[in-house]
Amino acid sequence: MDKHQVMAEFSLVCVKLEDAMKYWCQYRVLEPPGVSEKSVPIELVVTDHRYSPPNISISHEKIVEVGTNVTIQCCNQGYGGIIFLHKDGH
Repeated sequence: MDKHQVMAEFSLVCVKLEDAMKYWCQYRVLEPPGVSEKSVPIELVVTDHRYSPPNISISHEKIVEVGTNVTIQCCNQGYGGIIFLHKDGH
């Protein structure tokens, strides 16, 4: 292993559904000895094209007043399973 790396590449070959998770980097310095903080994580999302994307709809217009109740509906077109609602940035 090169002791003075500036960049490293890590290949995920033949990605599987189990590879879907958050990844982050760290580095170790030998002199003086120490370990960096973790990088900001990235999330790898792995999809299976055997299943079409779900439909999503909202009960109101996309712009609503503060205090309004809104319902978001997701439908997976009869595939069963568990439906998740994700919010950008979370």
